[in-house]
Amino acid sequence: MSLFNSRYPIICTPMNFVSDARLAIACNRAGIVPSLVGNDKITEQLEEFRDSCPKGNIILACTPSKLTPGFLNL
Repeated sequence: MSLFNSRYPIICTPMNFVSDARLAIACNRAGIVPSLVGNDKITEQLEEFRDSCPKGNIILACTPSKLTPGFLNL
């Protein structure tokens, strides 16, 4: 799956409160596409994912109110 830079055509879909940076990092390392759910700690979760997987892609599920100017430029 060259579109997502993944070994397998598998996406770990957002699972509300269990989708965190640790799960996203494990999914990325396993070769599948990870996801995160936008909650109050989404900025910290994305920073942790980017620190561990700087070239990893991720699917982000959140409401527009969680996105602020510069949000995705971590």
